[in-house]
Amino acid sequence: MLDNKPIEYVAMALSGEMQAYCDIEDDMVKGMFGTIVQGYLKKGYNRTTAEMINLY
Repeated sequence: MLDNKPIEYVAMALSGEMQAYCDIEDDMVKGMFGTIVQGYLKKGYNRTTAEMINLY
């Protein structure tokens, strides 16, 4: 967005809207990561292994 619409990007950053968007995106990624790890745990992997598998 910064490259294509720099004025809109700055406006969103100054208004706090960009931070809200980033927070929502971060929560979504954490949720997906947790779901994937849970799937590996159900398959019998230990937590450390499940988290490492998910990183690659």
